Amino acid sequence: MWRLVLRGRRGCVVAVALLCLGAGLRANDREELARVRAANTAAIESIRTLRCQVVFDDKSEKFGIPGGEYWRSGSNVRLRWTQNGHANQAVIRDGIVRYQVKQDIADSAVMKSLPEVQQNLEGGRFYWHGAVERFNGGSPFAFDPWANANCAFSDGGKGGSATFDQFAANHEKEFKSIRRVTDDGVTTVAVEFRLPGFTCTTHLDPAANYMVRKTRSESTSPDGYTSGSEVVRFKEAAPGVYFPEQLVIKRWKAGKAQPDDTVTFRNVVVNQPIPDSTFDLKYRNGIYLTDRIERKEYQVNENGLPIGPKREMATGVTIPVDPRAEDDTPPTETKEEPRRWGWWILPLFVTVLCVAGTLVLVRRRQAAAVAGAPSG
Repeated sequence: MWRLVLRGRRGCVVAVALLCLGAGLRANDREELARVRAANTAAIESIRTLRCQVVFDDKSEKFGIPGGEYWRSGSNVRLRWTQNGHANQAVIRDGIVRYQVKQDIADSAVMKSLPEVQQNLEGGRFYWHGAVERFNGGSPFAFDPWANANCAFSDGGKGGSATFDQFAANHEKEFKSIRRVTDDGVTTVAVEFRLPGFTCTTHLDPAANYMVRKTRSESTSPDGYTSGSEVVRFKEAAPGVYFPEQLVIKRWKAGKAQPDDTVTFRNVVVNQPIPDSTFDLKYRNGIYLTDRIERKEYQVNENGLPIGPKREMATGVTIPVDPRAEDDTPPTETKEEPRRWGWWILPLFVTVLCVAGTLVLVRRRQAAAVAGAPSG
């Protein structure tokens, strides 16, 4: 009996030691994650301004975007690109998205039949229209060089494409592991999250100030959809400031590889002054504006000011939505506030103390019984 009691106590001690070791390792993982999140955020914030040309090699011909130009200063953004033959330009400034497109409708009888289209035709072929809406943190455009450069995950219903730090904040409960790996001579810090139906892994490159080197969002279903981005090479665009020169977007459907997309950044200039006027969008005078803030439509002058009566917003003309929706990680809903990572330590030790106390009590009773028993 004594041996069983002692073995039980040793087992408890070993179990407690293992649990404490696991808790310590988990705490170290959380601390390491916090460090790399901070390092990645600092690397991104070191790019105070950015100008570049972008070449988008869309082998699948899914997006119809050959490339464009991009400007960024703080939270202000300007984009200019062509999509399926339509000339697009947009600005994101002071929490507002303004957008304008010159659309070729030569072969669209439906578009030509709309009164507002007929009033805004140029040369009988091009229709100009614009839109304004509030910025929700995720680009509403298929052309998003900043998200591409940071290998940002599309994060379902949590605000569009998310940087590594944003994604980690969104999915604290799904954090699984952090480790260093070496692949093809490149050592990265791999951070893994387990979401419902998906395993999402981000590789950060210490040699490039912890910029994201590679991502992979892998479906746990054999028939599911997997996607990822990988930086081919970084450029030190300014002393100690790194930016991708080229990256490849990869996709798999049911385990079968789909055509890759290659994004190339040219003439990258960082941390040089950009005139404030760059982020003013001038409209073609007289175009119809779809106002998603007021839910109205009206004609505007070149500064976006109304020059005609306002009417309820129609559903026929809308801002194009990012067609990368199938890359999205399914949105997750947090139904309760996440518990702190060490919430279970106190209940565990209370349980262990109770078990240990019970064993001590049993031992004392047995000793008393032995002492009181008649001798033979």
